[in-house]
Amino acid sequence: MLSELSKESDLPLVDNIPLIDVLNTAKTKSVEISKALETARITTANIEVNRESYKEVAWRGSILFFSISGLSTIDNMYEYSLSSYMTVFMNALSTSRKDNILNNRLRNIKEKLTMLVYDFACMGIFEKHKLMYSF
Repeated sequence: MLSELSKESDLPLVDNIPLIDVLNTAKTKSVEISKALETARITTANIEVNRESYKEVAWRGSILFFSISGLSTIDNMYEYSLSSYMTVFMNALSTSRKDNILNNRLRNIKEKLTMLVYDFACMGIFEKHKLMYSF
C-alpha cells in the first residue's frame, strides 16, 4: 500500500486502480482476521470451561500421587517417580469407560484412576503395609 502511495502519478487517488485493489485486499484480510480472532476467543472460552470441569479429576490425581509418595516415610524403599505415576494416570484416562454425560465420565475416570493407583502401589509394597495403605 505504501509503495502504491509513494509512486508518482498524475491520477487522483480515487482513480488509482492498483491502490484501490491493495486497499480492498487489506480490508478483506482485516475482516478475515477479525473472524479468526472471534473464533479463537470462543475456542479459548470453551477450553477454559472444559478445563474447569476436569479439575476434580486432577484433584483426585494429586491426592493419589501424594498418597503413594508418602509411603517413603514408612520405608525408604517405597519411592515412586512422577513419570511412573503419569503413566498410570494416562492409562486411567485412556482405559476408563467412556460416557457422553460429563459427570458420569468424571466418575468413571476417578474410579479407574483410584483402582489403578491402588494396584500400582500394592504391586510394590510389602504385605504388612498393604492393609495400612488400603486404609
